[in-house]
Amino acid sequence: MRSRAFLVMLVVAGIVSGCSGNDVLAPVTQPNSPTLISITVAGSLSLLSGQTSQMSATANYAKGTTQNITSQATWSSANPAVATVSATGLVTGVSAGIAEIRAAYQNVTGSLQMTVNKPTSFTLSGTVTETPPRTSTPVVGARVEILNGDNHGKYTLTDASGQYHLTNLVPGSFNVRASMSGYQNTTWPITVSSDQTLSFLLNPTPQQISETFAGSIGAGDPAGSCGSPCKTFAIAIHNTGALQATLSWGSAADAHLLLQLFDADANRVLAQSPLTPSDTSTSTSETVSVNITTAANYELRVVGWQITRATSFTVTTTHIN
Repeated sequence: MRSRAFLVMLVVAGIVSGCSGNDVLAPVTQPNSPTLISITVAGSLSLLSGQTSQMSATANYAKGTTQNITSQATWSSANPAVATVSATGLVTGVSAGIAEIRAAYQNVTGSLQMTVNKPTSFTLSGTVTETPPRTSTPVVGARVEILNGDNHGKYTLTDASGQYHLTNLVPGSFNVRASMSGYQNTTWPITVSSDQTLSFLLNPTPQQISETFAGSIGAGDPAGSCGSPCKTFAIAIHNTGALQATLSWGSAADAHLLLQLFDADANRVLAQSPLTPSDTSTSTSETVSVNITTAANYELRVVGWQITRATSFTVTTTHIN
């Protein structure tokens, strides 16, 4: 029995010895992963309730390397009644107080303490009137609106005196626009950190008015016996703005005509088309352009000379005010 057992042990030992060659796979050694030691949370330390602020999270490793993990971290607020935080790290102030904003990653957590303040409100007021020369004319019912920033969308309308009041504004910088049908919009930037005053001047939307006037000049002065140009036609002009007038007639052989803008109060010519009584031009069209800046007793005159026979003419005016 002993010899048989000994023989079995020799066989087993031989089998083990035959399997101990190069066919046995050595264990694979995994490279060491960097060790995460801390997470840094960065962003605003304070904000107003209702405002938002984007946080960032940075992973700090043992060998001095860092990695932005803002989108990979798990975000949370220790006091969501004061501030909440989204899955991407966007914090929203809810009410006044202190909240700890946390970012967790691979069982490591970093945090930032944030203070949420109750906003202090202010009032923006002023007037909306027309541009000169009618600056005393209030624009009633004009819309005054905040275009951007934390007060975006707030608006009010001017009263019968052209006054407006925008209340409960949080501090900040933004653009304010005044608008009204029939006027060109006006926008101004402003920074509000206390009660402020901001007034607007609105330009009326330019209106183009075109008119045509027909007239005639009679015969009877072939030798120029009147001695000086004779006024034949007058068109009253009462509005301010840019004025262009064109005079046309049939033939220079029948008459020579020109246009004048005349100030009847001052008894003087303000502007005149190029043709003059001394010219022998064969032109049958004359144009005068002028910018009338003040309302006065003006008139557009057609003046004729060297009139050989009855001559019809037309005056076309284009007025932009």
